[in-house]
Amino acid sequence: TQRDFYMSPDVDYLQLSNRVEQRTIDLAKTLGDLGETDFDKMAVFMQFLNQNYEYSLTPLSNRNKHDFVSEFLFETKKGYCTYFASSLAIMARINGIPARYVEGFRVDPGEVGEVNEFSKVTEKDAHAWAEVFLENYGWVIFESTPTYAEPIDFASIPTLEDIIGSEEDGVNVVGENGEVTTVEPVDINDLMAEGDGGKGDFEGNINPVNQAEKKMNVKVFIFSGIVLMALIVAFIASKLPIRYMKRRNTHAFAVRCIYFLALLSSDSNGLKVEEPEQIFRKTSYPTPDVKLWLRILYDRSEHITDEMIIKSIDALKEPIKIAKENYILRKGKWGYFKMRLFKINKLIP
Repeated sequence: TQRDFYMSPDVDYLQLSNRVEQRTIDLAKTLGDLGETDFDKMAVFMQFLNQNYEYSLTPLSNRNKHDFVSEFLFETKKGYCTYFASSLAIMARINGIPARYVEGFRVDPGEVGEVNEFSKVTEKDAHAWAEVFLENYGWVIFESTPTYAEPIDFASIPTLEDIIGSEEDGVNVVGENGEVTTVEPVDINDLMAEGDGGKGDFEGNINPVNQAEKKMNVKVFIFSGIVLMALIVAFIASKLPIRYMKRRNTHAFAVRCIYFLALLSSDSNGLKVEEPEQIFRKTSYPTPDVKLWLRILYDRSEHITDEMIIKSIDALKEPIKIAKENYILRKGKWGYFKMRLFKINKLIP
């Protein structure tokens, strides 16, 4: 549509999820240091992704729910356009360059010309890319997916292994003007050395955490665990039907009693039916009482009087008592207790 979207005053396109791992942040900053302008930095990111990662429509799934970009950059190293576009946008934002992830459809320019005015677009043309806001230019498309990206005539970009696994003193990168830039190697084990006292900085130095801070962290962790457990217990207690069958002379309570009797009768007699009318047909409850109960269940509420409600509740007391005893004989007190806590409010409306 040739339509541009200018920067919104409410959104700076620099937001980062707190799930982005430190190793991704350090990698992006290292690559960003190889370019002077924002455009140069984006060119470095694109070349880096093209050089180090493989296009695949069947990448490994992120089963461990790790950060999507970090998992792609350091673990799987295979993916399709979504992977490359997401990584490019995140790397740009880490370097303070406003960027956004975009999904749409790619139209082959070769299909549209003087003869053909239209290009057939299907789901196979679905694509994702990144757009970056450059001063004095607006939003500019940057394509990092290998199957669509054009070769970039830019400085030689170090590989991922050069940056994070080199055993040399550093990696020398020769720029277009002949200047040599040295990229210091990073040990990922040091970078992510949580067990050694905390994450390290980019040079691989471990940020020390003193014993007092460790003890404080343990206390905070224990206290947080206690608070969490208390909240869980309170939530469960709030959901338990402790007062579910407390006597109330209401239509709703009469309905609960009828379903409760049906549940007890069905389970204690081994019946495989659930609806009250089907259960009552297979039992020996007095016909007038059953007719009243079914009317309480299925007749319109304006046709149900207070006298009918009280009469039905009173008629249910003894059958429920007998059915409860039979239920306990068949499934035990513990089975009855579990049913009252976890099952009754799910089966009885």
